[in-house]
Amino acid sequence: MKNHFALLYFFPFLLALPFAVAAQLKYITGNEQLPAHPRLLLLKGEEAAIKKTAGLDATWAGMHKAITDEADRLLPLPPIEHI
Repeated sequence: MKNHFALLYFFPFLLALPFAVAAQLKYITGNEQLPAHPRLLLLKGEEAAIKKTAGLDATWAGMHKAITDEADRLLPLPPIEHI
């Protein structure tokens, strides 16, 4: 009887396994046209929306200032070396 309950609990995992191994259905093959650089965080022109939001809300303005101050602090430092 115990074995039947163990199988009953294990069976849903067996059913879900094919979905777990096929999670990524679309791959980048190299034929797609990607947006122009820089695209690390934002696409070209998307920073304007951030500046607009920061200009309208004091909380976002403070967040924007903190991020830009930290970026300015890190800018003169040497890059991290991977050995």
